[in-house]
Amino acid sequence: MSKATTTTQFLDLEDISLRCIFQYLSIRDRFMLFFDLHPCRIQPLLENFISFVNISNEDDEWVEKYLSKALTQRKIVGLYLKEKQIHFASRYFSLGDIQTIHLITTYINDKVPTNKCIQLSQCLNKLVLLRDRKGENQDILTYPIVGQNHIFQNLTDLSIHLSKIDSIFNILQHLPNLQRLKMHLENSYSYDRNKIDIEMKRSCKMLYDVTITGVTPYSHEFKMFFAVVGSTIQSLILNITIRKDQPFLAQFEHHVLDRMPLLSSFNFLIKWNWCDLNQIFTIDIQTSQNNNWQRFGPLVCWNDTDCSERIIYNLPYKFSCFEIMTNDLNLLYIGRNPWPPVCKHVHTVLLRKEEPWWSINTFSFIRNRFPNVQTLYFYCKLKEVTDNYMQMYDVRFPELFDHDFRNKNELQLPTVTTVYLNIEREQYNYGTLLYLFNLLPNLKVIKSNRPEQVRKIIPHCYDDIAKNKLDCLKIERLNIPQYIDTLTKLFYYLCGN
Repeated sequence: MSKATTTTQFLDLEDISLRCIFQYLSIRDRFMLFFDLHPCRIQPLLENFISFVNISNEDDEWVEKYLSKALTQRKIVGLYLKEKQIHFASRYFSLGDIQTIHLITTYINDKVPTNKCIQLSQCLNKLVLLRDRKGENQDILTYPIVGQNHIFQNLTDLSIHLSKIDSIFNILQHLPNLQRLKMHLENSYSYDRNKIDIEMKRSCKMLYDVTITGVTPYSHEFKMFFAVVGSTIQSLILNITIRKDQPFLAQFEHHVLDRMPLLSSFNFLIKWNWCDLNQIFTIDIQTSQNNNWQRFGPLVCWNDTDCSERIIYNLPYKFSCFEIMTNDLNLLYIGRNPWPPVCKHVHTVLLRKEEPWWSINTFSFIRNRFPNVQTLYFYCKLKEVTDNYMQMYDVRFPELFDHDFRNKNELQLPTVTTVYLNIEREQYNYGTLLYLFNLLPNLKVIKSNRPEQVRKIIPHCYDDIAKNKLDCLKIERLNIPQYIDTLTKLFYYLCGN
């Protein structure tokens, strides 16, 4: 007797399967396949995947056909579009309740038409200004959308990338009700303090939450920012590298902390480059023990004279990435309570140095401090340091791991599933991958700047590593946007700020 068979239809799938399908599909496919589908249980599931519409890669014909319908028939609260699309898409803004816009800008000098700015300024609550690939090598001085004389009365959230912090002063004059500001600085040049032209009375008075990341000198403009808006700030996150005019912590305390009497939450990771590290390190240990710093948690100082860098951060460490530049991990803890054993927020560890050979001590440190680490990023570009590296160190070419690590490979990091290899061609060999497989038993993805070499070496590991593990391993090309492919900017890219 033959058994009756049933055919599983699309609507028979479980909710979790439908969500996975929606996640995989582009916004164009979601609209074209499901937008006009008759009412069924799919529609509520679909809402979460079309409430924020990315039209940056769509042509005007598609926008004209679907955007007006979406705004009138669905609850669309956000758009992701290019600056040049405002001219065409803004005609539909009044049809819905758009509160958030992610705007990709090219930083051109052309101004957005006045009527478009007025429409945006009347409806937006949140504005995110993003970098366009065409402008990746240009200074980000201002944005046409906020560089004109239009008051964004309802805007409460702004995320922005800038080359110069002094550019923010003019922008803030147009945002009287701004409450949350995220600002990423991408330049380390000194500025002319005479360029600042701001009327203090017009500055926003409701700003309470500020996040600053990137690279900046400790300039007049940096200090002026806190003098102007610091009185209302309650929460501050600093993840910055300071270049030129590096301050002692006592100076930083006077120019920054003392300007924020309402500050109750302060998380920071501050890096200093190219200065008299020993002098600053000694003086700042004394300063960091006072109540003005300790009330925001204990501090950790890391002074690396070999790399001419110094890092100070407070605990608990709340950033997603941690950078290791040396095998010398003698961190100085300054706090009244015992040192917290782990940093739970860290998901990515960036391993980068100008000299080779990572030691077993480094990976022991990672295992003991970062229980939730999922990604290791190896950055070792020795040829950028000197063309005569091999002659200087009398080696054929250095391995990625030192001798002790290669002889004591019982150490494992079971939580790591992804590894990024941005290393020299000569460092890709059988031994490097074998040690990685032993170190990372649950490795699922290798992203490499030379994936073809990885694929060539992988088959030779079959005798030493379980075949079923290699069969499920994904090998992908490591693609890093050109404008962040530097040592300093790479860290902020991995932090996801």
